[in-house]
Amino acid sequence: MEKAAQFVCRVDMSKDGVTRTKLKWIRDERERLRVDYKKTKDETLMSRQYALKVIQNTLYGYSGMGYALYGNVLVSILVTALARYHAQELINKRGRDSCIEWDTDGGYFVEGGLYH
Repeated sequence: MEKAAQFVCRVDMSKDGVTRTKLKWIRDERERLRVDYKKTKDETLMSRQYALKVIQNTLYGYSGMGYALYGNVLVSILVTALARYHAQELINKRGRDSCIEWDTDGGYFVEGGLYH
């Protein structure tokens, strides 16, 4: 019978790490590009914001792999489970028949003949 190793990990929460700092920049830049796209309809801006979305998703995916140096599969499972729980709660609240589609970007509902 193998015995699992136990250890304590202390995390300094007084400052942001490199990944969190970069993800914040990506999120803010992506939002800026989306706002600019709505004003100009410049497809280059839409393409750039989509590329940033892919980078965000890639970082999340990497952190969930069991062999990632700084990954944590349990954290990834919890994040996914919480998102699924909140999505299901919203679908239940709005009514299953009003939900057209649900994906990782959000949900689409029929409400008074309008799509939201």
